[in-house]
Amino acid sequence: MEKLELDLWLKWPEKEANRISLFYEVPPTIDDGMNSCFQEKIRKFNNSVMHLLDSVQSIESTTINDVPILSLCQDTGSEIDIIYRRMLRNVYMELFIYQEKLLNIVCNLFFVKVCRGSKSNMKALKKRIKYSAALKSFCERCDEFIIDKRCQDVMRIRDDEVHNMSQIDSFHYDLEKTETGVKPVTKGYKLKATDLRDNYIYTLQKLLEVRKSVQEILDQNDFWKIFYALKKDGQEIWIN
Repeated sequence: MEKLELDLWLKWPEKEANRISLFYEVPPTIDDGMNSCFQEKIRKFNNSVMHLLDSVQSIESTTINDVPILSLCQDTGSEIDIIYRRMLRNVYMELFIYQEKLLNIVCNLFFVKVCRGSKSNMKALKKRIKYSAALKSFCERCDEFIIDKRCQDVMRIRDDEVHNMSQIDSFHYDLEKTETGVKPVTKGYKLKATDLRDNYIYTLQKLLEVRKSVQEILDQNDFWKIFYALKKDGQEIWIN
């Protein structure tokens, strides 16, 4: 299997290295002020990335008798298949979390209140693209991700793991005649292990394009200028 090159982290720009910005007029507490600063948010984001990286590295490096575990999957419900699909579930869950945290970071950078629904957050961000060309590019990458069928299939699999019945663990069933009637038999998993891997890798690569656009926001923008421009225009400024 090909080796995955994963640059999942965000880098705080060197131009901001010696400046800590507290956008509160008066921070409620020192703790509130420090936890609201962008450096701290990037630090926590990067630490959370390790959950995704660990999940991917685990599934990509696991072997049995020096054979990659994927190569041993038969999509039949064997012990190896079950182990592999449990590992896949972790990757799918972490992909969703990574997507959400990228959007959360950008909402913070443009002083948008983080809502529970990503659609609401995207709508609020799009109202601020006039303040940043890099934000416009980010929104375009997100729109491409949203309409990409393979990416959304991956996100729906995660949703079903949380809210409905698992797609990863769903079988094709049929009936087989017996001497006394019929019995249900499995015809293998509905979703093949190879397809599940191909789709998560594809989605991960698309999310890396989104991450790149977030890095461009960090590198290209002066957030104090954005802060004062929003204030001048009477826009809501939300310090998350």
